[in-house]
Amino acid sequence: MSNPLTWPEIGHMPDYYRSILDAHIRFRNKEEDPTRTKRPPLSQEQLYELIFDTPQWDANIKYDGTNLALSHQGEMFGRRQKVLSTTYQKCSVEALPGQYDIAALAKGLLGERVDQVNRFFVYGELVINDKYDYSALRLYKTWVAFGICLEVRKLEDAREIYDELQKAGYRLNSFPILCESASAVKLTILLSDKLRELLSAHKIPAAESLFGPGTLYEMITRCGTWMIEGRGEGLVCVGPTFQRKWKIGLEMQPSIFDQLKQCVDTLALVEGMDPRVIEAGRLLLAVKDSSLLMGQVYERKRKAGKTQFPAGKIFDAKEMEAAIDSALTKYDSLEAYFVQDKMKAIISLVVEEVEHDMMPTLSSDKDAEVARKEIKTTVCKYVGVRYGQWKMNKNS
Repeated sequence: MSNPLTWPEIGHMPDYYRSILDAHIRFRNKEEDPTRTKRPPLSQEQLYELIFDTPQWDANIKYDGTNLALSHQGEMFGRRQKVLSTTYQKCSVEALPGQYDIAALAKGLLGERVDQVNRFFVYGELVINDKYDYSALRLYKTWVAFGICLEVRKLEDAREIYDELQKAGYRLNSFPILCESASAVKLTILLSDKLRELLSAHKIPAAESLFGPGTLYEMITRCGTWMIEGRGEGLVCVGPTFQRKWKIGLEMQPSIFDQLKQCVDTLALVEGMDPRVIEAGRLLLAVKDSSLLMGQVYERKRKAGKTQFPAGKIFDAKEMEAAIDSALTKYDSLEAYFVQDKMKAIISLVVEEVEHDMMPTLSSDKDAEVARKEIKTTVCKYVGVRYGQWKMNKNS
């Protein structure tokens, strides 16, 4: 069964900063956007308000693992599919459904309105990787909550619940744009001190806060050292109605930093521009360029037996590797599929995920057929090598 209430995809913090700088540059240059695909132009006052005044931001530590949701009906869901086994990504999850009372949390949050809800998921990170200081903090192979998704049956009820939660101090994604005849509405509650208090009251562990609440400038500058030193995978930055991820330099980065640098350099030449605008932009660039891990210079070493990713005709090998690694965290381990003789099934799922990530990066449609073939070939090779290793270990 597929996950009926997936956690929303989120963009990158550096790209958000690039977008508001670009919007101000277009305002100065009086540039029009006939396609209306870009952020509307921002005056200097509007730019300063976003950076130095409102909105208020929080920054929560982003753990390196895989999404796992616990429902108020005692079910578990990975990023894409329902979890039916007692292990997930080689971690035991047998005790999780009974360890936390999600139904009680739903009742505590919504009161009598809980009857208006079809589904209620508490999302968390299952920390499947022993990295950073996870072992010292006893986080490795644990589950840490970072938000809630709920599905409300009726549009009118959803609007009322949304307004009530916001008035109570919760942070939510913007109310979804739906037609009036929509049969159900998905609401997403983001992690802030208010939600952390609710989770704590129900003895549910939550992702640690590194900053907040405060302005965008304060968040970037106060978290900058932690990010440059590579003290974790990154941060999830939460605004009033949206969130953005900010990853350390050793993680795969979005391809927007040339544009960000160009925007920062352009505004650095503007007379009277608040220097803090440039400072924050240069700090984002410094994080991207850092090769530190837990404060020490880190040199990447390829693990023995790991599939080589040759340079493709269309895609960069490192970007392809990152896309496949990301896709594999959205499902159970490859070995779980091998045991069930479902190698073709997991290949199809991973190919679909990688296409979703990589195909939009193409500069033109003419390469689409070659690109899809390259993705499928690379994924098949990767999974095939892993299958061979698994079979050899099984028979040894």
